Amino acid sequence: MKLRLKAVIILITIASVLTISSIVHIAFAQQQTENQINYYQAKVREVLEDGYKDITGSKQPYQRLKIVILNGDLKGKEMEVENGGEFSIAEEQRVKRGDKIVISETNDIDGNSVFIISDKYRTGQVILLIVAFSILAVIAAGRRGITSIIGLFFSVLIISNFLIPRILAGDNPTLISYIATLLIAVVSLYLAHGFNKNTSLSLISTLITLFISIILSNIAVRMTGLTGAGSEESMFLQLNQNINISLKGLLLGGIILGVLGVLDDITTAQTSVVHEIKNANPRLPLGEIYSRAANVGKEHITSLINTLFLAYAGVSLPLFLLFKINNFQPAWVIFNSE
Repeated sequence: MKLRLKAVIILITIASVLTISSIVHIAFAQQQTENQINYYQAKVREVLEDGYKDITGSKQPYQRLKIVILNGDLKGKEMEVENGGEFSIAEEQRVKRGDKIVISETNDIDGNSVFIISDKYRTGQVILLIVAFSILAVIAAGRRGITSIIGLFFSVLIISNFLIPRILAGDNPTLISYIATLLIAVVSLYLAHGFNKNTSLSLISTLITLFISIILSNIAVRMTGLTGAGSEESMFLQLNQNINISLKGLLLGGIILGVLGVLDDITTAQTSVVHEIKNANPRLPLGEIYSRAANVGKEHITSLINTLFLAYAGVSLPLFLLFKINNFQPAWVIFNSE
């Protein structure tokens, strides 16, 4: 019981540090923006008006709110803001008295401050979910659950403090991504699964397969002529005058990171299967062990194909709906696009 209590305390600390680190990075990024957008936490004191407003010929949800700023140099300041005035919102974006929200402050052409509701404030709920996930991981996996959470934290640190800064500094995204995946693979695998022969074999298998995947990804990108400029995020990166990033290299870097996420699961599971088969019957010949392990590997491959499709389909569901209602382009053009 004491061990579990200590584990929970450790995990809460990790989650808190992770959250604070993310907030610091966000705050730093905000200070670098040309428009000097300031963000504040606020609380809805009163809903002054709640209904609909005609925007561009259609009725859209609209609210007029009285709020109070909770942090920063404007802490304690009360003001009235619109929710849905110049910008259309969904019904789910309505707020009620007592809700916490995020307010952004910008300047209009005359230099006057303009306050806009950016989002609902949900950091507390996110931290709660992180802590709950961590506790469940400890309950299910014990000590390994703790080390796997630490490995996850290390992965976040590598991405936020090495991968992203080096790419923004102009380094080759593909090379930097490969170095980052090497660091993540070595540390996270040993932390999650312990320092043993199985983990070492899993790591070697992961690195070999990762190298092969990089070669195949390069071939696929060259064959299809992909440029990496097919997303909205890539367009924004191109518009930024302060950075020079190879979008094709960034595309390959993203593929490398995604492949590592898959390999981390497959290689450790497959190595464990071989180990358990050998332990179950030490007299089995090598060929029989290989044959049985290969059968399990085939099942991994067949299930993984559907798993990956469903994972990406879930993330891209709004995009699929947009494709369906898009009557301006034929299906082959949509299929051909990046």
